[in-house]
Amino acid sequence: MYLGQNKTLVRRFIDEVWNTGNISVANQIVSIGYIEHSPLPGQVPGFEGIKQAFRMLWNAFPDLHFKVEDMFAEDHKLVVRGIFQGTHQGTIMGIPPSGELVRIPEIHIFRLASGKILEHWGEFVCPAALQEVYNLQHSLPTISVAVPQFSSAG
Repeated sequence: MYLGQNKTLVRRFIDEVWNTGNISVANQIVSIGYIEHSPLPGQVPGFEGIKQAFRMLWNAFPDLHFKVEDMFAEDHKLVVRGIFQGTHQGTIMGIPPSGELVRIPEIHIFRLASGKILEHWGEFVCPAALQEVYNLQHSLPTISVAVPQFSSAG
């Protein structure tokens, strides 16, 4: 039964905190001992850090929206795959605004207990994020890996 409750809780966090900027909801559903495993550069630890991170994101992307593509839960962990989208209108991490709409695929893992978000891990596709935020005119460099050749002769 708690799996459905955890999904509802994270969906509320995404809808009301990320997508509408209602940080007071975080006060209700995020643990005071919250641990961020994927902080933004300069983000302070703990519960205050989550509020700081969202203020930085909303400043840079005032129309920020996270669209949930998939959500999976097992035990006390929940995984969300989705798309971060927003217009880059403010400086973030030293990157000046480009005015461009960015779309970044992301995966987030939350650990929950007793109706609260306790921990978060976040991953995004770095080349896609850089391409979007910097609005690069040229392709990012590719990395080639040498693959050993095997002979069929025995």
